[in-house]
Amino acid sequence: MNGNYPVREELQMRVIEAMGQLDYHPNAIARGLRRQRTQSIGVLIPQVNDSYLGMFSHMVEKTLFAHHYRALLCSIEESLEKETAYIESILQQRVDGVIMFPRAHSRENVERLLKENIPVVMIERKLPDLPVHHVLVRNYEGGYIGMRHLIDLGHRDIALVAAYFETYPMSERIQGALDAERDAGITLRPENVLIIESSERRFEIGYRVGNELLKRKTRPTAIFATTDELAIGILHALARNGVKVPEEISVIGFDNVPLAPFVYPALTTIDQPAVEMAETAAAILMRALQNGAGQAEYIMLQTKLVERDSTAPPFRG
Repeated sequence: MNGNYPVREELQMRVIEAMGQLDYHPNAIARGLRRQRTQSIGVLIPQVNDSYLGMFSHMVEKTLFAHHYRALLCSIEESLEKETAYIESILQQRVDGVIMFPRAHSRENVERLLKENIPVVMIERKLPDLPVHHVLVRNYEGGYIGMRHLIDLGHRDIALVAAYFETYPMSERIQGALDAERDAGITLRPENVLIIESSERRFEIGYRVGNELLKRKTRPTAIFATTDELAIGILHALARNGVKVPEEISVIGFDNVPLAPFVYPALTTIDQPAVEMAETAAAILMRALQNGAGQAEYIMLQTKLVERDSTAPPFRG
């Protein structure tokens, strides 16, 4: 049944036939207790219906599967209550490892995992002073590069639109963008820094903010959205109001989600390497499971500008 002991093919077929007749299935948990492995990994995602996080979830599941591990996907929705409930559940499932996007409130839950000798890989967010692995992205540099792109095109009246400011990636992106403005000798008007706290989907937030910006007497010539979902919502609002992109207003996003090249116009964005993040997190976890407890790995991945059709110099009519 385990496929790890040589038997005659005839006997193997008889056993398989008997298992089918009896509707017998091996108890994975019992086998895991005996072998001290269940071949399962807990993957805790902030919001599984987010375009970028959905792409990451797909890639990490695919990568783990290739290593003969199964992903237990949990959508936390930034809730401590849900995170704690899922941590309890995956501990009962005796997972071999955990990949997660932590928040400040996650420390106690991470400490519970470590107490059970479960290796943890944190994605894109940090919890200092814990012996866990990290896979991070240069979000600050991404924010800086994105804003610098608009400045180099000649834009000076730029709106910065962000959501969920308190999370580590968003705060880094915002700071990078603001520092690019400062280094260029430009000060964003306070009303052009739009940081939205809302339970709405980011598409909806972008659409609403795009409409609000168009109602102003003085419109920005460019908009930097800290996620592609925000940017695509803004593009939709501009299109519905007959505003041409990039002729009248340029728009840039952040993440490079799969939809970004296919919206109209194709979205200029900052690429965040979801495939590399997933593969790196899985590789770190495989090393930890194979070699046992060792020094925590800290990997920093690069962001880069992907120029498409939604940005151009400001109209000089």
